[in-house]
Amino acid sequence: MSLYGRTLLQRLPRSTLFTLSRYSHSQCPPRIFHNGPVRSSASSLRRKFSVSFASQAKVEAAEEIPKDDEDATQPVEGAPASFSLRPYQREAITACIEALSAGVKRMGVSSPTGSGKTTMFMHLIPQVIEPDSEDTSSGTYLSRWKRKQTLVLVNGIELAQQAYNAAKRLLPEDWTVEIEQGKKHASGTADVTIATYQTLMREGRLTKFDADRCGLIIVDEAHHSASHSYLRLLHHFNRDVKLPDAVDPIESRDHERTVPIVGFTATFSRNDHMALSDVYQQIVYHREVQLMLEEGWLCPAKLTTIEADLSLGDVEVNPKSGDFSTTALARHLDTPEVRDLVLRTYLHKAESRRSTLIFCTNLAHVDHLKQTFRNAGVDARSVSSLLATGQRAELIRGFSDGEFPVLINCEVLTEGTDIPQIDCVILARPTKSRNLLIQMIGRGLRQSPASGKSDCHIIDLVDNVSQGITASPTLLGLSQEDVAGKPRIQKEDGEEKAEDSEEDGPQLPAPEVIPSGRKINKVTMVDLDDPFGIKEPGFRPLAQLSENAWVTCRYGVFVLDLFNAEYLKIEQVNPPLYEIRLTQPMIPNWVPNSIPYQQSKVLGEDMTLSDALARGDAYVVKKYGLMGGRRYQRVAKWRFMPAHEKALERVWKIKGLDKNDSIHPSERKVKIGFKEIPLGQLTAGQASAVVTAAKHGASTRFKQQQNKANSAVKRARAIADKDAALAARNLPLPPSTKSDPPRD
Repeated sequence: MSLYGRTLLQRLPRSTLFTLSRYSHSQCPPRIFHNGPVRSSASSLRRKFSVSFASQAKVEAAEEIPKDDEDATQPVEGAPASFSLRPYQREAITACIEALSAGVKRMGVSSPTGSGKTTMFMHLIPQVIEPDSEDTSSGTYLSRWKRKQTLVLVNGIELAQQAYNAAKRLLPEDWTVEIEQGKKHASGTADVTIATYQTLMREGRLTKFDADRCGLIIVDEAHHSASHSYLRLLHHFNRDVKLPDAVDPIESRDHERTVPIVGFTATFSRNDHMALSDVYQQIVYHREVQLMLEEGWLCPAKLTTIEADLSLGDVEVNPKSGDFSTTALARHLDTPEVRDLVLRTYLHKAESRRSTLIFCTNLAHVDHLKQTFRNAGVDARSVSSLLATGQRAELIRGFSDGEFPVLINCEVLTEGTDIPQIDCVILARPTKSRNLLIQMIGRGLRQSPASGKSDCHIIDLVDNVSQGITASPTLLGLSQEDVAGKPRIQKEDGEEKAEDSEEDGPQLPAPEVIPSGRKINKVTMVDLDDPFGIKEPGFRPLAQLSENAWVTCRYGVFVLDLFNAEYLKIEQVNPPLYEIRLTQPMIPNWVPNSIPYQQSKVLGEDMTLSDALARGDAYVVKKYGLMGGRRYQRVAKWRFMPAHEKALERVWKIKGLDKNDSIHPSERKVKIGFKEIPLGQLTAGQASAVVTAAKHGASTRFKQQQNKANSAVKRARAIADKDAALAARNLPLPPSTKSDPPRD
C-alpha cells in the first residue's frame, strides 16, 4: 500500500478499518471499476459483499441510527458522528480511500436519492489529508500534520445551505466552514468552503482560493461536471481534467496541480449521452436503488400510470437537450381538460396522502394548476425560482410540517431537495431525460416513519415511466469527434443557469390564456406494486424502445445501419451489460480502386437495452440533427417505397433463391420475422433490414434455423418410416377358415 494510503488508514475510525481489513493485501476492493459502467449489479461479489457485510453491520446500525433519520445526517446523541454511518456509506468511503491509495485522483460515487451522499462526503473529508513529513528510518509518521482545504462544489442555493448545515453537524468542532455564494463571501482560508459554481465563475470570486493549498474537491450532483463551467473550474485544480479545444482555461492548460476530485450523484450519466470520462477516471462505488429498497433503506413505492390520449407524440424536441420543448409541452398540457384530469386523479388516488408533490411544465402551468386545485377546495400552493430564498424555505417548511397537502413546482424541487415526508409524487409533465425522471421520483423515496409514511405513491399522467426509472452509471459517452464539428458539450436542463437571487424575487407573471384542448374521452388507470422491477423485470418490444429502425440480427445483437459503411451495433459482449459500438469508414490517402477500412469505437456500456438504444439514438441526433436523423427512423418515407431491383437481387441471394427459377414471380416469398411477403411487395425498408441482418450474423442464424428445421423433418420422416416398418412386420393374423364344431 502506498504512503498516501497508509496515512489515510491511520485516520479512519475503527468501524471503517474493520471494513478495510476484509479486503486487504491480495484481495482487491470490490467497488473500483475502470472507465465504464459499474458491474456490481450482476456480480456475485457484490451480493457476497453487500449481504455478508450488511448481515453483521446492520444490527449494529439499527441501534446506532434513529429509524426516522433517513439521510443519516444526524449523529446519535452522545456518540461520535462516524458512528452514524450506515453499512453502505462505510463501503462508499472505503472505496474512495482505496482508490486514492491506488493513485486514482478523479473518481465518482453513484448512490440513489435518499442514500445520504452528503453524509458520505462529510465523513470522507477529514480522512483525506497528507503528511507533512515522514520518519523514513522507522517507517512511521511524525505527529505534525498540515490540514489542507476542501472545496465543495454545488449547483444551487438550497444545496449549498444543506451542505453547510451538514458540515457544521458532522465535522469536528475545530474545523471552520464557510459559504461562497451570491452575497455570502468566504475568506478563502476556511477548512471547508461550500461554493456554487455560478458564483465561482464570477470575476474575482475564485482568486481568493489558493489551489496549491487545496487537498480535496467534492462535486455534488456530479453528472453536471461535463458542462463548460464545471470543466474550467475542475481543470483549474486538476490538470488531468480534459478541456475541449474551444474552451479557455481559467489560468493555463499546463499547470502541475492534481488535487483529488470526488463526484457524488444519483445519476452518473447524462441525458445528452456526453462523456464524463474527461473529468473522472473511475466510478469507484455504485449502489442500486433496487438493493436499497430490498434492504429497507428506502421507502417502498407503488405506481399508477394514467393512460390517456394527450398527443405527446406531436410535441417538439429540443435538439440541444434532447428533451421536450417546454413551450410546446405547455400547449399540450396546460389546458383545462388536462388540468381537470390531474385534479380528478389526485382526488381519486391521492386525496388521503399527507404530502403530495406535483411537477409541472413551466411557471404558467404551475399557477394554472394551483388555481384548479384551490377552486376545488384543495389547499395547494406553489414554489418557483422567482420566489426569494427565504420565501421558498418557509413554503417548504410548512409543506414538511403538514400545514397543507399539495405543493406544485417546476424544476425547483428536483436535485438535492430533502423532504422525507413526501408520500405521493404526481408527474404532470413528461420528460425524455431519465436523469430528471429519477430525480423527480426520488423526492418521495426517503423514509419518514415519524410522519406516518409507509410508502410512496408515484402517479404518472404522461407516460414517463415507460422509458424506465433506473439509470446505469457510466463515464463513457459521445466525444467532440463523434458529433462531427458540433459543440462537444450540450447543455442539459438546469445547466449553465443563472444563480437564484436571495432577495425578494418578482411575483409570478400574469397567467396567460391557454386555449381549450381537445376532449379526453377515455382514461385508463393501471396500478403497479413493483415499479422498480424488484420481483420481476418487465419486457418491452424493440419498437417501443426506439423510433429508429434497429434490426435484430441474432440473439442479443442489434444494428442500426447509418449507410456509407457506418453503423451502430449493440451486443451483450459481457452479459448483462449491453455494449454499443460505432463503426465508421476511414479512408487513408486515396488510391484508385482502394477499399476503405473501418475503425470501431465503444460509445458506452449500459445495464439495459433501452439505455443502450437511447445512447445510439442520441448519437444519431447529435451527428445528423433532428431533420437528418429522420431518415433512420422506422417511419421514414423511403422505407415504404418499393424495393430497388438491386436490393431485391441481394435479398434473393441472401435467402438462397434463384432469380431464374421456374416459380412465378408472384409466388416468390421471403420470410421476414413471422410473415411471408411476396418479393414483388417487398419495400425498401424491409429489403434494407434483410441485408443489414445478413451482414451482422442473421444469415448464419438463418442457416442454423434451416438446418434445425431440416433435421426436424428428417427425424420426423425417420420416425414415420420406423413406425411403418414395425406396422408391416406386425401384420394382424388372417381370419380363421375352420368351421365351428357342432354344439350338443
